[in-house]
Amino acid sequence: MTIGMASCGIIHEPLGVVLVLSAWNYPLYTAIPLVAAAISAGNSVILKPSEVAPHTSHVLNKLFTKYLDPSTFYFYLRLL
Repeated sequence: MTIGMASCGIIHEPLGVVLVLSAWNYPLYTAIPLVAAAISAGNSVILKPSEVAPHTSHVLNKLFTKYLDPSTFYFYLRLL
């Protein structure tokens, strides 16, 4: 069914920057899926892991800088 000169479609546009705050009790479970979803949608990600779990923060920092493009994320890591 055609109505005039109209057309429809889906335009994938990134929304911008996504902030992901990781919890202290499940640091990987609350960080990895949300970061993956935001990057796959085309957004840049700021990940702020919990300062209560410093070892997990260091592992996430190593893995993200090794396997991801540095222009897609900013890893906020405050060393104690």
